[in-house]
Amino acid sequence: MPRRFSITAVLIILSLLAGCQPAAKDTGMPINPSDTVKVLVSILPQADFVKNIGGSRVEVTVLIPPGASPEDYEMSPRQIQKISEADIYFTVGSIPFEQISLPRISSANPDMPIINTSEDIMAEEQEPHEGHQHDPHVWLSPSLVKEQVQVITRSLIKMDPEGKDLYEANLEVYTGELDELDLEIKGLLADRHRDDFLIYHPAWGYFAADYGLHEIAVEKDGKEPTAQEMMQIITAAREKGIKNVIGSPQHSARSAEAIASQLQGQVKVIDPLPADYIAGMGEAAQAFKEILTD
Repeated sequence: MPRRFSITAVLIILSLLAGCQPAAKDTGMPINPSDTVKVLVSILPQADFVKNIGGSRVEVTVLIPPGASPEDYEMSPRQIQKISEADIYFTVGSIPFEQISLPRISSANPDMPIINTSEDIMAEEQEPHEGHQHDPHVWLSPSLVKEQVQVITRSLIKMDPEGKDLYEANLEVYTGELDELDLEIKGLLADRHRDDFLIYHPAWGYFAADYGLHEIAVEKDGKEPTAQEMMQIITAAREKGIKNVIGSPQHSARSAEAIASQLQGQVKVIDPLPADYIAGMGEAAQAFKEILTD
């Protein structure tokens, strides 16, 4: 009898303790402080931004893998599973992949917050860059990345208030690194011989605007140039003393190689989607320096 009483008493105590625990709320925040925030991003540079702000408190999944193009990439069934498990999705804002895939992403995880990191930038955007009506490549401007990481920081704090001090401290550090990068790029480009550069896919418009350069694009609104347009591009490049054409790992080099051959130059590949943003942009700036002083 005493033994039965002791077991019953233990069960009652455990039941009371369980009843004292607050019910979990559907707040979009990690249930336990030790949980990481599962973050989705579209492109590699964004993953670097989130990791620099979130540190060990975030787990980041990139939807567009290395080498794939944001213009035509299609998600796999395995990625849909990852989407369904995510806590938050940071979008670039208007890359073709997002425009096409957003309904499918929302359907896979209806309660997931979707944060446009460049909404304020797009609202303030001035005139469209030459060659197309809208430039989605906002991450190629260090000054605009500073705005994007502020959005990321605010959103992570809302999702995970206990990480506020870490997120804000990391934001301050990373903002300082972006300022140093900006100064490095200005120094590298200070002694350039010209401002004009020829590029296949017009990705570097914001970069050009930041540093006083002029982008001449081969591709316009996602379309290959006609034979007549090719000759016009070649003539303009010769007049400006341009020999080399900038390509990227994500796009075909066929037209770029044809133009470079006519100019007796080469295709210089610069990656607009670096996994390590600070290092990748430093390398890109060095490449631009060489192209603009050849």
